[in-house]
Amino acid sequence: TVLRESDATYVVLGFRSVDEVAHQELEYQRYLQNAREDAEKANRAKSLFLSNMSHDIRTPMNAVINMIGFMREDLENRERLEADLDRMENSSRFMLSLINDILDMAKIESGEMNLHPEVTSHTEFLNGLQNTIGVLCQEKSITFEIHRSKGNRPLWMDSMRFYQLFFNLLSNAVKNTPEGGRITYEEVCLEQNEEMCKYDYYVTDTGRGMSKDFQKKMFLPFEREHMNESGGTGLGLSIVKKILDLHGGRYGVASVEGKGSTFWFELPVLRTESLILPEPPTLPEQKADVERGE
Repeated sequence: TVLRESDATYVVLGFRSVDEVAHQELEYQRYLQNAREDAEKANRAKSLFLSNMSHDIRTPMNAVINMIGFMREDLENRERLEADLDRMENSSRFMLSLINDILDMAKIESGEMNLHPEVTSHTEFLNGLQNTIGVLCQEKSITFEIHRSKGNRPLWMDSMRFYQLFFNLLSNAVKNTPEGGRITYEEVCLEQNEEMCKYDYYVTDTGRGMSKDFQKKMFLPFEREHMNESGGTGLGLSIVKKILDLHGGRYGVASVEGKGSTFWFELPVLRTESLILPEPPTLPEQKADVERGE
């Protein structure tokens, strides 16, 4: 700007630092780029999830349809008919577990998953694990061991979520452990008083383990290390994490590719000493030799 006053000429110069503006603009562009990449990644994950789910649901559904045909042929042979029914029940339960995972994940995302505690028999809970996971292990000739803590008092917990927590971990172990392998459930009572027990739990397998990269994102929804394989939704560990968070537990994992994994967590569980329930026969105690990782 040039100003004239009589014969004098004045030049006024203005300066403005653009470094801060340029930095803010750069940060904003990076934010947009990251948001775009995250959105694209989420869309790819959901598309892959839907593709996997279509395959995973179709497999047991086809098995159910085939079993119905076999049952019609075996109406006069009771032994074969019962075998058909058993296979159809297993396929139906697997399909139901896939659907339950989807519903639970929807509850997690909407913040609607809550705990509903009730008086729960400790021994009955462990027998339930033995009856379900033990059958899955027998089908693959995997050794399944339960190493329980001492004491049979009933506990105050959400029995359905507590069972779901261990079923997800143990069924994952079955999927990733080859024939002839070993899976171990162990619980250790760290401390207890009249109102509360604090337990350490370990789920250990001799399976194929997990890579370091996958361990960083294993609790994220839809994540599967081996995406080209069927047999799950990729939601199991996300649901495990949510249940542990609701219980206020600490947790971690130690895993080596080709050698197996150990999931561990610490949970406080309320005791109900004034409500003594009749206990079913206890499982035989076994000495555990489990490599623990934190």
